[in-house]
Amino acid sequence: EQLKTWIAQWNQTATANLDQDDQKSAARHQYYYSGLEALLSQGRPEIILWNVLDRWGEAKNYLCLAGSEGRHRENWESELRILGLHESNQNTRADELEIYLDDIEEFLEIWADQHGA
Repeated sequence: EQLKTWIAQWNQTATANLDQDDQKSAARHQYYYSGLEALLSQGRPEIILWNVLDRWGEAKNYLCLAGSEGRHRENWESELRILGLHESNQNTRADELEIYLDDIEEFLEIWADQHGA
C-alpha cells in the first residue's frame, strides 16, 4: 500500500514536469507509469522500488532546477525517511555498508583459500 502511495506521488511530481506539447515525454511517462502499476498489481512491490526511487528522484531534481519542487520535495524526503535512506541516516548506512563489504571480503578470502585461488 505504501508503494502505491509513492507511485501516485511520483506521478504527481513527474506530471508537474511534463510539457503538454511534448508527446514523447508524455508517452515515456505513461510507459513508466503503466509498467510500475502493472508490476505492482502482481504483488511483488520489491521488484519496482528502485525504479520508483530512480524515476521520482529524477523528476524531483528537474523541479528543483526549475525552482518549483515545493511539496514534491516533502513527499520525496518522507519516502527516504521511511526507507532509512534519508541523509539523516547517512552515517548509519555508511557503517552498515562497511560491515557488508567486510563480510564479502571475508567470504572471498575463505572461498579463495578453499579453492586455491
